[in-house]
Amino acid sequence: MQEDNVSILSRHDAANAECSMQHESVVRRNTAPGPSSSGFVFLLLAYRSSGGMLNGEDLGQILTAYRRPEDASLATLIATRALFCFTWRSVVWVPMFQFDLRDLTINVKCRSIFLELEKSFDDWGAASWLAQPNCYLNEKKPIDLLESDFHAVLDAAGSEKCHATRTPFA
Repeated sequence: MQEDNVSILSRHDAANAECSMQHESVVRRNTAPGPSSSGFVFLLLAYRSSGGMLNGEDLGQILTAYRRPEDASLATLIATRALFCFTWRSVVWVPMFQFDLRDLTINVKCRSIFLELEKSFDDWGAASWLAQPNCYLNEKKPIDLLESDFHAVLDAAGSEKCHATRTPFA
């Protein structure tokens, strides 16, 4: 028997309400340490399975050595927000999942996620968001689903603007 639209919408609203309550609980628990030594180690470990992170100086040297001269510099990519990065102790860190590690081309799809996240989070908060289990993703980490379910991660990032503060884990 086919459900009527009211039933479907009611179920959808109930699921969103439950996820909202779970989200608030996660924020209150402060599961990802904020900008601190432990927070940075948390991010290093979380990003390891997706290519890790490189500091800006090392990545800049690698890009200079392996990319074409007409490609934008790392500084330009960061300044134009074509790449996501965050700063820890005055050092720029770039999560490498944004690159195809075979040829160092940039995965432009990732930018749409960052456009959503920057509405709700600062750079540290966005980096933390990607590394934590998320109720919109059945308690899976967004970073772990980028390859297999990109659109679900994008939808979850868009949902965050309803719940987040600018620096959720500081």
